[in-house]
Amino acid sequence: MHNFNKAVSYYEASLKNIDNSVLKCELAQLYTKLQKFDQAERILLQSLVNKQNDDVENNLELLRDNVSYCRILVKCLLENKAIPRSH
Repeated sequence: MHNFNKAVSYYEASLKNIDNSVLKCELAQLYTKLQKFDQAERILLQSLVNKQNDDVENNLELLRDNVSYCRILVKCLLENKAIPRSH
């Protein structure tokens, strides 16, 4: 658990200095593993909202990032039982 907390601190400190979608995804996944679903959702939803103002239609990198955020968000919500699993 100690290493997970060190990793969270590393990601949070790094994200204060740079806006990096890979770091955001990794931090959200780490929060999900730690069952800190609210923190994971916050990061992912903020990232998606911030991207709305960008020229998403003409930027494949932004589209890729949005897909990554959404995939992790769905996993987080499923693990948090916020949405039911279909059979």
